[in-house]
Amino acid sequence: SFPMQGHTSVVARITTDLGEFILKKTNHPLYNEWIRREQSKLVQLANTSLPIPRCINYVEKGSECWLLMSYMDGIRLREYLANESDMRKREHVIHSYGEVLKQIHNTPCPDSLKNQEK
Repeated sequence: SFPMQGHTSVVARITTDLGEFILKKTNHPLYNEWIRREQSKLVQLANTSLPIPRCINYVEKGSECWLLMSYMDGIRLREYLANESDMRKREHVIHSYGEVLKQIHNTPCPDSLKNQEK
């Protein structure tokens, strides 16, 4: 399936017997650089406890870049809060969001990411 698309890549959600995956394809020099950096950061963060997608494969062929990663289910916090009226559920989700932010801030930066440019 093709979820809501941005403007920098074509994104497909793939469901197989092995699980669900996201496949991204770019074919513009600037967007190729962005996806290349995304793949690099995913690999560098893979050994942390952060809840991030796993990079399965990355291929550059001609003017195209392809990134295959694990799929993580979820929706935007703003979207959830706009559609959920149960205050207990809303509070639980906000608390969970805060816990993930705490985890991000408490995770040591991998050495390979220190002193790197954006």
